[in-house]
Amino acid sequence: MRISVLGQRYNDNQKLRQFFASALASIRALPGVQSAAVTSQIPLGGNVDRYGFHVEGKIHANPELDESAERFCVSPGYLDAMRIRLLRGRDISDRDTWTTQQTLLINETTARSMWPGEDPIGKRAKLGGLDLPWWTVVGVVADIHHSGLDIAPTMQFYIPHAQWPFPDSDMTFTIRTAGPQGSLASAVQQTIHALDRTQPLSRVMPLEDYIGLSVQGRRFSSILLAAFAAVALFLSALGIYGVTAYSVAERTREIGIRMALGAQPQEVFALLLRQWVVLVVFGVALGVAASAALTRFLASMLFDVRPTDPATFVSVVFLLVGVAALACWIPSRRAMRVDPIVALRYE
Repeated sequence: MRISVLGQRYNDNQKLRQFFASALASIRALPGVQSAAVTSQIPLGGNVDRYGFHVEGKIHANPELDESAERFCVSPGYLDAMRIRLLRGRDISDRDTWTTQQTLLINETTARSMWPGEDPIGKRAKLGGLDLPWWTVVGVVADIHHSGLDIAPTMQFYIPHAQWPFPDSDMTFTIRTAGPQGSLASAVQQTIHALDRTQPLSRVMPLEDYIGLSVQGRRFSSILLAAFAAVALFLSALGIYGVTAYSVAERTREIGIRMALGAQPQEVFALLLRQWVVLVVFGVALGVAASAALTRFLASMLFDVRPTDPATFVSVVFLLVGVAALACWIPSRRAMRVDPIVALRYE
């Protein structure tokens, strides 16, 4: 739930912080709310806020070209609400206020990049301009995909909303619930409006919808590709059936001779089916080799699946062999019922 706090009454930083603190206290008291927090950026929300990240003791020849990291200005409880794992150190808490030591959390990528082989807890960094005060690292959290599911996590840091010198007025409430979300959304809106009816709310939706919006273009492309693949599979099966049926018709006289000489219908069926399955397996093998070479062009559309995922290839191979075997089985089955006398007269 996004809120943009408006009005002259909130032009003071302390009043703005107090509004969000009061709103969170009221939301956390609602039935069904397990945890709640506010954040300046929501993962996959479409906005990226980057700040310079300057490590104490590191020489900065050109600060303008130095490292930068994604900034998240959050309240206590954000990690719990978003289920982001705390790997070491401590979380942001209510003890982190405007008058206490300025603290921040960093992600795994930042820890590896800025302090390789070291424990970053207790280390200090400056954010943005070099004339700003030092911030002390108190915890390391797991990486998250912020810019996109197909984009590797970059350097990220989290700072207490109560300590940021320029508090954001555009914030997002992140709420984890134990029950239906629809009724709770209405209750949260009423809670906010009870504090200030003039404040507009937007993008009231589950996190799954944020994820859906971020991948809707790729989802459409995937559906389109799946539709084309289904049509191609149908045409392939139809083609195999047609070729097999034609071959059986061409070999009708041969089939009649075999059966007249004592071949059993099951033997004729096995002979025809075996010959076609060998060709099908050979064709599928060529297709798998070509697919392995071409899947890299689809890598940008895959999430948490490798382009050469073995399970996917095995399942597709079984599907193709099954469809092809069925297409061969029907004409071969029909050949079992051929009358040898009729077959011998067939031209």
